[in-house]
Amino acid sequence: MPHHNALSPFVTVTDARALIQSYVDVLGAVPPTPPDPGPVAHIEVQIGDSVIALTELLPHGKYVLLVTNELNAIEERARCAGWSTTVPKPAQDGASRIMHATDPAQVTWVIQEFVTPACPE
Repeated sequence: MPHHNALSPFVTVTDARALIQSYVDVLGAVPPTPPDPGPVAHIEVQIGDSVIALTELLPHGKYVLLVTNELNAIEERARCAGWSTTVPKPAQDGASRIMHATDPAQVTWVIQEFVTPACPE
C-alpha cells in the first residue's frame, strides 16, 4: 500500500489505466498493482512522497481522501455540523471502513479508517 499523507486528492476519471501510465511516464509515479478487469473502483498511485487516488465509479465532483483513525468521531462531528454523511461501511478489501461526508461547499470527503482484525491470524 502506498504511503498516505493525512489528505490526498481523490479524482474521478474515465480511463484510470491510461492516466496511471501517463503518471508513470511523465511524473515517475510508482506503478500500482494492476486493477482488476472492469471499472476501477479505487486505485492509488504514489508520486514522490504523496498519493493520488483514482476512481471510475463515483460521479464527477470534488473529492478529498482523508485517512484517519478517528472515523466515528468525525462522523458525529460532521452530522452535528449539518454535513450529509453515509453510514461507515467496510471497504471492498475488508481492511478498512469508509464513509462519505459532503461539506457545505459540496466537497465530498471520502474518509477511510484502517481496521485491525479482531482475531490475529
